[in-house]
Amino acid sequence: MKRLLPAFSLVVLLAVAQATWAESVAVGAITTPAATATTATSATAASLTGTVMISSPGTTSTLSGHGSSVSISSGSPVVLPSGTYTLGGVNYVQGVNKGAATEKWELIGSGYRPQPIRVVVTGGEVTTLAMGPPLVAAVKIGKAREVAEPATDGPAGRFIPVNLELQGQAGELYRTIAHENKMAEVPTFTFLDEKGNEIGQGKAQYG
Repeated sequence: MKRLLPAFSLVVLLAVAQATWAESVAVGAITTPAATATTATSATAASLTGTVMISSPGTTSTLSGHGSSVSISSGSPVVLPSGTYTLGGVNYVQGVNKGAATEKWELIGSGYRPQPIRVVVTGGEVTTLAMGPPLVAAVKIGKAREVAEPATDGPAGRFIPVNLELQGQAGELYRTIAHENKMAEVPTFTFLDEKGNEIGQGKAQYG
């Protein structure tokens, strides 16, 4: 003969089953929105920041904006709030093999040209900066003018500004060259007329 559970036992089992089912539904209802909210928060945070990196080896620089200045170097991406930044000082270092030794050469420049170089950081995206070599060398000659004191080089009382500029990939200008942590020897120059005759010589100066 089969044993039957008393009526009150069936009622208790049904009540426990209903309570368990209701609790699982309630937990599911609370957990799902929480997970969605976390995902939405992460997406919002990502849209407010972007990543900046320098692709050129041996290059360091600074970015100024949003009330702060941040250092950035090749191989070390940084995360910044989205917005527009100004490129500051730029240093490029390269080792040159000289027999068994390696000599250090450094270019020191700036992103401040007549107009500052702007870098736009977009939320959720990577901004890659290419700086340094290949370099473009340019000589800019200003208008000759008379000065009260004789110039160091050239005709007395006559001054001709000559600027040697090395321009990097991003448009940054390098005006100082260092060799083994010392300023390198500056180049000399010769002025020729339209016929190729020498009419003057000079030596560059830093600054």
